[in-house]
Amino acid sequence: MSDVISPAHEKQHEDEFQQMVYGISHDLGAPLRSVVRLSQLLQDRVKDKLDEKEKYWLDLIINGGEQAQAMIDGLLTYSRLINHVADIDSVNLTEIIAKVADKEIEKFYQAYIQSARNINFQYESENFVVTGVYHHWLLLIQSIVENATLYQPLDSEQDLNVICTLSMKEQRLILCVEDNGIGVSDEQKKYITRPFMRGQSPQDYPGIGMGLAFCQRIAKINDGELRFEDSPLGGLKVIYSVNVS
Repeated sequence: MSDVISPAHEKQHEDEFQQMVYGISHDLGAPLRSVVRLSQLLQDRVKDKLDEKEKYWLDLIINGGEQAQAMIDGLLTYSRLINHVADIDSVNLTEIIAKVADKEIEKFYQAYIQSARNINFQYESENFVVTGVYHHWLLLIQSIVENATLYQPLDSEQDLNVICTLSMKEQRLILCVEDNGIGVSDEQKKYITRPFMRGQSPQDYPGIGMGLAFCQRIAKINDGELRFEDSPLGGLKVIYSVNVS
């Protein structure tokens, strides 16, 4: 029996997946928003009457509800990526990288404003234009670069070092982003693209564990490939390759 899934069956699976996600969003989203909002109102009204343990419990409810909301939003984004495949346009990848780099550098400076840590962010200076889906490229580059700047040693004055390169091999474009962060073990490399999968404690590194899941889904939709290697810089090297015109 063949294991090949026909395009018709794949589209049916996508439609069923989106319907399921929309149902989850509708059925869980509204109650979660109510729980968070009512908890916030309760916190504002009685905060002077609560002891430290009760304040902690209320914070847990609010933070947990907000985290669940973020996870639902992430799942919606994940499911809707397939809807953008018809939005083919001319995409300037160098401009996207510069835009993302400026945003992440600003976030890094804000996080370490009283630190001596410096930033070395290298990327292509010439315009690199391809035909593709702008939303996919933006989310992919943003997710990879955000990981590179986020997963840095916590108790260290180490400077941030990120190198982002674009190259062509025949008709295949290769995007490579490497950093000098904490890296990823060989075992973690096997599952870090699963939705909501986290390799580090959320108390140390915020997020919902969807960034690389977005990248993997974008790669699948566009017949691309996403690979992970150890970087000579000391952290992670992410390589995305895809045929472009």
